[in-house]
Amino acid sequence: MWYLKVSQREYVINAIREYDKLGRSKFLEKYDFSESKKYFLVYKGQTYDCKPLTYGAYVLQFGEKLKSRYSAGVQEKIRPHLESLGFTVIKTGNSFTDIVDDLKERVEDSENRQKNERLERLRSAPRKPSVLTVKQKVYIRNADVIAEQLDCSGIVNLATH
Repeated sequence: MWYLKVSQREYVINAIREYDKLGRSKFLEKYDFSESKKYFLVYKGQTYDCKPLTYGAYVLQFGEKLKSRYSAGVQEKIRPHLESLGFTVIKTGNSFTDIVDDLKERVEDSENRQKNERLERLRSAPRKPSVLTVKQKVYIRNADVIAEQLDCSGIVNLATH
């Protein structure tokens, strides 16, 4: 399990610096990864593709690329390891709701852990929460249009009945 060998936070931070310097597409190209769809490491208000970043940290720490980068899943393996190094990893789409749903999953996961394991993870956790700015476009719909559509479709509006 190559990702467990990334043993120091500083190598992940160095990979973040490289990611910022190269930009996302060149970083992913350098390490032969595609864009992450679900899991992102949050650091200083920015998000980073989780598995490629961890692989970049591995290469920086050990100076060599691997023939196989199998990880048995980000959620079950890489995410907990990065969290043990004091990073925040989120499963997200592009909305505030996705981030809230991810927090609920992480709290449930934490509640299912043994207390001593949770306390051990807290020792390396950052003292302040990560900050992520979410921009969300919201459409303010015309209430009359909605009411007419509900009326025409035969759907009962529970708010008025």
